[in-house]
Amino acid sequence: MNFKNLNQHFVVRMLSVLTIILLMCGCMLDDEADIDIPIANQELMLEAYLTPGRNFELMLMESNTLSEDLSLLLNWRADIDISFGNDTVTLLNILNFEEGSKRVFNYGSPILVSSDDGDYYKLSVLTQSGKQISAQTEVVEPVFIKDCNIDDYSCTVSFLNDINPDKRYYSLIIEGYKDAKHINKRSYLDASGINDILVSLVEKGNFYKWESLKIKLFHITRENYLFQKSVNQALGANKDPFAVPAKIESNIQGGIGVFTYYTVDSLIVR
Repeated sequence: MNFKNLNQHFVVRMLSVLTIILLMCGCMLDDEADIDIPIANQELMLEAYLTPGRNFELMLMESNTLSEDLSLLLNWRADIDISFGNDTVTLLNILNFEEGSKRVFNYGSPILVSSDDGDYYKLSVLTQSGKQISAQTEVVEPVFIKDCNIDDYSCTVSFLNDINPDKRYYSLIIEGYKDAKHINKRSYLDASGINDILVSLVEKGNFYKWESLKIKLFHITRENYLFQKSVNQALGANKDPFAVPAKIESNIQGGIGVFTYYTVDSLIVR
């Protein structure tokens, strides 16, 4: 593991979450005003993305006191169980950096997520300080890329829509190299109102000029879709001093974040 890169990406990840916490406080700072910064409650933040064939992994953090030096710390030595069907997996402390997603996980298990574990996964967390977190996520069906078309201005990926309107949420990642520079573009689709059997997701760009091109199509839960969209909106609102702070959508009881399941299909174009 390259700990130098881990440090850099970890800081970026922490700063993103830190921005969310600041937005939730809804504070507008005035250079000429004397402001007494309040003491904020410690907030637990959690992210877990389950998918078949990958290890059970989870990131658990806790915000410190909101003061002149706001920091976020990984939360260690918590009791964490994920149950499904008649089985339960206990997560232990690890430190793993996922290169593709730039996520840091501090809990994990050598056990792999199976495609036939059941319809739901339930999460239970008890921290050393006695705080509790719980969450539940449903399973989504596998997704398959049926066709990919690249023209001068866009990339269109076609796939079969889920038969259940409540599970028609998707995400597309297009990554590759252009002029020896790595590029990663991600978009999201709410297809709950689309009744077509075949759905297309279009990403604008001059992809025909890329030296290499890989496509990843994700079938995600509604909760994950809402979480990711709200995080993007919050980060975008932070760039505008007149924007109203965005609410972060979360399916975590006792904290903020997302506990979710997804499936993915990929295609190497060139």
